Amino acid sequence: MTVGRMAPEKRMELFLEIARRLPDIDFAIIGSIVTDKGSYYDMLRAAAPANVSFVVAPLRKVREILGSAKVYVHCAQNEHFGITIVEAMAAGCVPVVNDSGGPPEIVSDDVGYRWNSIGDLRREKSKAAVLRADLFGPAPFELGIGGAIRQYE
Repeated sequence: MTVGRMAPEKRMELFLEIARRLPDIDFAIIGSIVTDKGSYYDMLRAAAPANVSFVVAPLRKVREILGSAKVYVHCAQNEHFGITIVEAMAAGCVPVVNDSGGPPEIVSDDVGYRWNSIGDLRREKSKAAVLRADLFGPAPFELGIGGAIRQYE
């Protein structure tokens, strides 16, 4: 889920791109609409994949909704401080934030993820997954089995 004013500076089109890459997961954009030329909200609605829902609600109602989410994605860049990030964390969401401005001070590696480009989100965990899988490959298995056998020689 993401929360905020539906305005260009919030970069919610990146949220749509993340949702597009994960079609089996439900996503939600929650917030208020900013009326502008060409309406950013209308553009988001038109570009949204089927797994994205929109909840137009005043931001004060967000706390109730956050409790049902698992992950909070914050796409805005160079924000001074994101109170919605803290609210999402307080509701138990894992934060995924842009690594700029104030959010890196809020989200440490032990509580969430920071990213600069959408590719970073997958790349970092992909590398870690490969390294972890190597621990279960033939060489570590043979070493382990060899050690166990030598104990009983």
